[in-house]
Amino acid sequence: MLDRPVSDNTERVVTMLTGRLLGIIAKHEGPVVATACRTALENRVQSDVAGQRHCQQVLRMLGLTMQFRNLAQMVVGMEQGDPLDVLRDRLASYQGENVNKVLQQVSVELVLTAHPTESTRRSIQRIVSGLADCLAEVASPARDDRIDALIEILWLTSPARQEGLRIEDEITNGVAVLMHSIVPALTSVRRILDARQPGSGGRLTFGTWIGGDRDGHPHVCADTLHRAASAQSKAIRAYYLSALASFEEVLSVDDRLVDLPMDLRELAAKPHETPLHYSQETLRSAISAISQKLRNESYASADAFVRDLKTVEGALEGIGLSRHFIDPLSELGVTAGCFGFHLSSIDLRQNSSVHCRVVAELLRAVELAESYQDWSDAEKMAFLSTLGPNATCAKSFEALELSDETRSELAILRAAAAIRSRLGARAIRYAIISNTGSAANVTELCWLLDLCGLGGEDGVQPVPLFETIGDLRAAPGIMRTLLGTKFYRARQDAQGCHLVMLGYSDSNKDGGIVTSRWEISKAERALVDVFDSAGARVRFFHGRGGSIGRGSGTVRDAIKAQPSASSSLRFRVTEQGEVISKRYGTVDQATRHLAEMSAEVIAFGQTISQSRERPADTECLSHFSEAAYSAYRDLIDGTEGLFDYFRGATIVEYLPQLNIGSRPASRGALTSVDRLRAIPWVFGWAQSRHMLPGWYGFGQAVESCSAEQLDDLCLIYRDNAAFRSTVDSIGLAMSKADMEIARGYAGLVEDRAVSRRVFDRIEAEWRRSVDGYNALTGRSIAKVNPGFAERRKALDILNTQQIAVLTGLRTSPNDAELLTRLKLTMSGIAAGLQHVG
Repeated sequence: MLDRPVSDNTERVVTMLTGRLLGIIAKHEGPVVATACRTALENRVQSDVAGQRHCQQVLRMLGLTMQFRNLAQMVVGMEQGDPLDVLRDRLASYQGENVNKVLQQVSVELVLTAHPTESTRRSIQRIVSGLADCLAEVASPARDDRIDALIEILWLTSPARQEGLRIEDEITNGVAVLMHSIVPALTSVRRILDARQPGSGGRLTFGTWIGGDRDGHPHVCADTLHRAASAQSKAIRAYYLSALASFEEVLSVDDRLVDLPMDLRELAAKPHETPLHYSQETLRSAISAISQKLRNESYASADAFVRDLKTVEGALEGIGLSRHFIDPLSELGVTAGCFGFHLSSIDLRQNSSVHCRVVAELLRAVELAESYQDWSDAEKMAFLSTLGPNATCAKSFEALELSDETRSELAILRAAAAIRSRLGARAIRYAIISNTGSAANVTELCWLLDLCGLGGEDGVQPVPLFETIGDLRAAPGIMRTLLGTKFYRARQDAQGCHLVMLGYSDSNKDGGIVTSRWEISKAERALVDVFDSAGARVRFFHGRGGSIGRGSGTVRDAIKAQPSASSSLRFRVTEQGEVISKRYGTVDQATRHLAEMSAEVIAFGQTISQSRERPADTECLSHFSEAAYSAYRDLIDGTEGLFDYFRGATIVEYLPQLNIGSRPASRGALTSVDRLRAIPWVFGWAQSRHMLPGWYGFGQAVESCSAEQLDDLCLIYRDNAAFRSTVDSIGLAMSKADMEIARGYAGLVEDRAVSRRVFDRIEAEWRRSVDGYNALTGRSIAKVNPGFAERRKALDILNTQQIAVLTGLRTSPNDAELLTRLKLTMSGIAAGLQHVG
């Protein structure tokens, strides 16, 4: 979990890139500005940067050095060898049939979300990706020239978006990431897995929330869903057509010189427009026929497309053609098997309260129930369980007098049915229910899905999302009730496996990091028992964010923190914000991440039967969690003026200036912690270096332990992967916090009494947490993250300047120069901290 120490190679890359940047600055801005930038870089000036005429340039330069550090770490990581070779070696090292059994059970899906935590523009990411490719090459004058050219473009590109992101932009960006790096990377990894255990690669897939997540998002509608699905389909079809064109160009095999199988001849003979010079070239003609069917969208399914590719592949093998030609065609078949015509499965997501209102309005409109929303959960479930999905057929949806909200929800579901009909059932498979608080919330969506033709064996599956501490504690009881309901059980069992989502972001915001991680772990273990007792299969969907306060961590820690159960080999997990660019920015990054994740899941699968929970550990951790929860909730509920402090001492009110997402920062007016989304809550505390969601409550929890309990915790930390991951995450968050910097932000709060009261409380808990971490782990916070020391120099300047800018904005809120400087500090700090949203 700990960040890697900075290597000599990392520093060498950073020094080289920074030196070239200073040369570019001198070229475009002049030697005076270059000197000012160099001075700031050497940390000889801090407080008076804001007063300099060249402040913007200095802030831009510091932000780019943060990008260079991230880039250097990535490039040095690439020097660790080919990740595909590492995966092959790991698979080869496993003996016997156990690994094959594990591979048969593994099912992992990575889900890209549009949540706004990526502060770096896509344009900047593309340039940085180009630099990564250059740095991976052998040094040469030509390479050096390209590096200079890219750094020059980087300097001349604004680091902040000038306008807010629209949903259309998020769709475009999501498709770009999938096509640029994920498609080739996933294809390569899947081929290796299939080579060890045929079919196992097919259980490593991707999904997305982009275009279908409308929870609290006023602009997502049926048209948005159609645009997202169409953009994805268009992109993957273009990829297939490009690959087929290259095959068609080179496979000029003359029929008179080879023996070709009948199935290939039949494929080539199907009506299509064939160039005259293909008359004796059946291979080319067959590929041309496939391309035309693809262009005309004539394939009934992606499986039919894959079968045609297999026909051509079989013909190439039959005539003994070189693997140079066969392997790329085989790879295209693997890609098509993975991505079909839909590219990635789009999840729907909506709040449970919306589903309830829609169901109530429909039942009222057809005179079946006047006061559905006033019924008990048991009454709602009993009624919907006996009510057929065709209850409203007597009146069409269009004929009913319905609210805009209900019409929109029905339109989304009808759009989903149309998309699945066109692109296949894999195009949309899940509908997430945010804020699931009762079994009725799930039954309501079941009924709506069935009503709109999304039921059946291949239908869309409703997925309860438990995301507050209270909901997590209620989850086992809710699922037990559902599994005892014939209506739900029959519907879900037909689909083979029940999916349950656990939310890290809101549970952390609700109860603090210690209790969030403990309650998620406890709920997952309890749910495994519930499903095992009911004879049903469960799969968990982990809603992790990019920051420590929202569930971030290494792949290894996340996998090992799961229960010792077969369900832990089949999971989904969200990938969002800066995590996407960090893991999938280049083909090498994506390949390395997917290969490492596959190896870790397989290794974990072979140890499942060896791991057992100790009852004494559960009791000890429950006490620890309750103490941390009490401390955190006392801060939130019992600290007068906390929200005023948060608004005054962080950049949260200016977060929209970064234009990092289309989703609103809060549910309604920004008037309380409850209305604020988890992302700005974490982002604000991170920018001001409090990093509070990543550690608060930990200190008081340790302090509440007796000497004997602390000894037990030390043993649990050593032996329990989930608890160790939590504590290490807290240590990493604390290593990036700085109470002296935070004190400067506290000075921005207008009410001095509030400022002193809140900051004193935070600082006291900080001291307890530092002491607690040292006592529990035997390590000093100062030694947790040695690689952060070099970042701290530039970050401290950026934070100091952000405080100065915020001070200026208090009296001149519309000052364009100050707002520009604020954006520069926000993007620079985000790049430097990495775990921010």
